[in-house]
Amino acid sequence: MTIGTFDGYHLGHQKVISTLLDEAKKQNCPSVVVTFLNHPREVILKKPVPYVMDAEAKLELLDASGVDYVVALPFTEELRHMSAPAFLEYLGLLVCTLIIGYDFRFGYRGNDPASTLDIPVIQVEADLLDGHIISSTLLRDLMAMGDIKKLNRCLGRPYAYKARVIHGYGLGATMGFPTLNLNVRPNLYTLRKGVYITKAHIRGETYESVTSVGDRPTFPGRPFSIETFLLDVEGNFYDEEVTLEFLGFIRDEMTFDSKQALMDQIARDVVTTKQYFSTQTESLQGESNG
Repeated sequence: MTIGTFDGYHLGHQKVISTLLDEAKKQNCPSVVVTFLNHPREVILKKPVPYVMDAEAKLELLDASGVDYVVALPFTEELRHMSAPAFLEYLGLLVCTLIIGYDFRFGYRGNDPASTLDIPVIQVEADLLDGHIISSTLLRDLMAMGDIKKLNRCLGRPYAYKARVIHGYGLGATMGFPTLNLNVRPNLYTLRKGVYITKAHIRGETYESVTSVGDRPTFPGRPFSIETFLLDVEGNFYDEEVTLEFLGFIRDEMTFDSKQALMDQIARDVVTTKQYFSTQTESLQGESNG
């Protein structure tokens, strides 16, 4: 069994899960992940904590990891004040071995070393990227910097944002770039404000896209938004669920003196995005020919 918040489900988390699966196979025991629907720091600090991903996305990844069972609990004051033995008793699970991450803390205020438990404990070493420990904190730092390449390397997959298409102001359509306005999910840590190269997954199809994250300063008074423009695609996607994969950062959010200046810049962003995907295609073709 392993226990953790697993926010972001980065390579360090995946290393813990891989160790769990290996040990479960060796010992012929079921592999169990215990995770929390909310972040323990929210209860401890008594204030909202921004997440790298929401609980639904995290549980989808954990379910797909190959473990036998995922137990998702709300973290409460009651759980916070439990000792490590009391928490294991509360779970009511027969634990063969406890797998923990390098920074795992157990019991009230982290005062119960896992090594004091009457079960075998395996502590998994931290995973490093360019000399830095891969952690949820590092993910949030990279998101704030807009460093998509390093963020995706830490995740082992493209950073993804899932939301539903909602009605917007229709500004993009008036400029020849109709965008999908996505519902902004509350309490999720947001990327650096700017424009990104993305892929949009809708109705089982994948589209190349350009996505804007920010306040739209050229049009004051508009709320924070996430909008994506699908390249060479037209259609009504209102109320559809969209999963955006972020692949690269193009530029910071900018304020323009005129609508035309904004249109010209969007056109350049589209060219940059098309060049990116063209380069990716050429690279794949080169690999297959080699």
